[in-house]
Amino acid sequence: MFCLCWIIIELSKGNSADYASIYVPFAENDSTSFSSQIDSNDKLLVLYFHPECDFCKGELNSLARMDMPELVVDLISFAPKDSIDALLQNIEFPGIGEVNVLYDSLFVWHNKLNIKLIPTTFYFEHGELIQKRTGYFKLEKLLYDEK
Repeated sequence: MFCLCWIIIELSKGNSADYASIYVPFAENDSTSFSSQIDSNDKLLVLYFHPECDFCKGELNSLARMDMPELVVDLISFAPKDSIDALLQNIEFPGIGEVNVLYDSLFVWHNKLNIKLIPTTFYFEHGELIQKRTGYFKLEKLLYDEK
């Protein structure tokens, strides 16, 4: 019983991250806090991935096939920049409204978002966290299912 309580407490701590202290660069020399980004977008998907992860590649390819012009996507990885760029140079996201690539070399996002495994996906709608998923799953099910 004690162990179960500890797990519940740890999970609730992970959901209350300080999103205002991490930033999303969206243009050269310009950025916004992650909490502002969450509040200002109707639909926001955050995918923490690694270029060598086959499951991550599957989610990226799935995302590339989607038609959701209202969706903003943050792709975040701690991998070396050249490795991330090499993977993403062959993937286009024509049906997605905005895609931001963030290089988390200092593990700031990793720590603030309490990432345990990759891929980890966060989906926000109208400023609220709808779902946090770890591991591979069909993005279509999350993004297209009726709430």
